[in-house]
Amino acid sequence: TGLADNSKLVLLDNGGDALTLAANGAFGFAAPVAFNTAYAVTVSTSPWWQNCSVSNGSGTATADVSGVQVSCVDAQAQVSTLAGSSVQGSADGTGAAASFNDPQALKVDASGNVYVGDTFNHLIRKITPDGVVTTFAGSGTAGSADGTGTLAQFNAPDGLAIDRQGHLYVADSYNNEIRKITPTGVVTTLAGSGTAGAAEGTGTAAQFNNPGGIAVHASGNVY
Repeated sequence: TGLADNSKLVLLDNGGDALTLAANGAFGFAAPVAFNTAYAVTVSTSPWWQNCSVSNGSGTATADVSGVQVSCVDAQAQVSTLAGSSVQGSADGTGAAASFNDPQALKVDASGNVYVGDTFNHLIRKITPDGVVTTFAGSGTAGSADGTGTLAQFNAPDGLAIDRQGHLYVADSYNNEIRKITPTGVVTTLAGSGTAGAAEGTGTAAQFNNPGGIAVHASGNVY
């Protein structure tokens, strides 16, 4: 019941025998369950905007099984504030004790940590899954210095990207540069002379003009 029109629900019995449903009503799996053996009906795939759950979904088949029910309901978004006080600032802290200044970009690593391009604080901030905010890189003063952690400087960092090794790439907008940060916070300039332009070239021989968006391919190429 409750399955939305033009959507698909995939059920499994005992982890296999996949059954795709596109409408409400009775359903049956193709493979029979042997007498006096276990069955377990689970949801493999729900429509992305719905939550589907199974009741009476497991037991031992001593006769035809007809009591399994699957119910789908529209998902309800749950919105909460992970970090930030809504007051402009640059304070580290947990949850609402932290503050930002016009954050523009977000990227999440494999461990669930969120990296923030805190644009007009000229910082890269890190938020743990528990909402603990620290300054990952940047001194807080606009500049273009390479270095580790707070010894580095940015100027209105905008776009962020992260690769499989956990290196963070920053479109350092007002510096007209692309910066790279290792997982330990070491900041280097990957490309860009610092002067606005459109020159091709290697490293600092290249030029950008207010770069804002950035992405990294699985092969390591940065766009």
